[in-house]
Amino acid sequence: MCADMLWRKEFGSNIIMEDFEFRKLDKVLNYYPHAHHGVGTEGRPVYIERLGKVHPKKLMQVNTNGLYVKYHVHDFEKSFVIKFLTCTIASCKEAHRFKH
Repeated sequence: MCADMLWRKEFGSNIIMEDFEFRKLDKVLNYYPHAHHGVGTEGRPVYIERLGKVHPKKLMQVNTNGLYVKYHVHDFEKSFVIKFLTCTIASCKEAHRFKH
């Protein structure tokens, strides 16, 4: 389902991992703190946003809207390709461990 989302074509998701480097992450994290942090009890990746510490005006001073959206598409692709796959593999190994 994720691979067939319409916006993926619009943003060039099939090449964004190789074609895009977001150089403003440190600045963005100052105004929009967020991160992936391990997995939950069911093996799903945990994503945290510290919304009380978001400063939208400052965020847009160090970014453009288009670049920021492209960063999120890149981050989703990284999650889709690496994190989700890793969590799936880990949860299958964990499920297999408890079958015996």
